[in-house]
Amino acid sequence: MSRARKRGEKGGTNSTQNRIEGAIDNIRGRIEEATGSASGDRGETTEGSGDRIRESQESYEGYEVYDRRQEEIGKVDELFVGENDQPEYIGVRTGLLGTKLTLIPMEITRVNDRRRLIEVSADKDVVNDAPSFDEGELTAEYEDRVYRHFGLERAGSANYPSDTPGERSPGY
Repeated sequence: MSRARKRGEKGGTNSTQNRIEGAIDNIRGRIEEATGSASGDRGETTEGSGDRIRESQESYEGYEVYDRRQEEIGKVDELFVGENDQPEYIGVRTGLLGTKLTLIPMEITRVNDRRRLIEVSADKDVVNDAPSFDEGELTAEYEDRVYRHFGLERAGSANYPSDTPGERSPGY
């Protein structure tokens, strides 16, 4: 079963529901910090966000992941969403017995909802050689390594400052 994880959320053995509730609590805390109010004042906003995370998670659950030559890589195991609640990475179990979690940036994917699959614009070997995610916190350094591995530049990274003009390499 796939799991949705909000940026900055740590992995572990909690249920999917606990992960989603954790993301909702995280959002509530940020709203309280920003507004100085109790979470009850803005409950509709955070609940809506949690619903969007749940919908994203469920929308990719069970999707098969293939490389650009239609070789099977695996199934979506986790979904990582950004601050805007949009999917940023899919987590796919790779390696012998699926022991390695590999994050693939959504920029290099194409989702086919009709066939319930995701195509990656990289070869299976490139995906298998990508940096492993250790189930801890998703750090900017790790994201930079993943982007470099797939030949992408990430806006706001040390190698690609957000105020530098330039084009990003689209996956498709």
